[in-house]
Amino acid sequence: MRRALFGIFAVVLCAGVAFGFALWRHGFPYALMDLDGSGFVSPFEAVESLGLGYRQILGHGRNCTQIYWRKDGSERKLICAGR
Repeated sequence: MRRALFGIFAVVLCAGVAFGFALWRHGFPYALMDLDGSGFVSPFEAVESLGLGYRQILGHGRNCTQIYWRKDGSERKLICAGR
């Protein structure tokens, strides 16, 4: 029983470390992962960010950050200073 629990713990730990490494490695800034503006990055937002990219654009006459879907380039969210 103890050996089985240790095995399960090891698998969960390895999966968590691999997921954290993937989030860190893909280059999407943690500050932009908070897609709903709650101040907390949920696990769903972290997973969703794996398919997102970001770029600086001029929008509404201001410098903005556009978060877009990498699969087709469509906009997911637009963040402008002073908004």
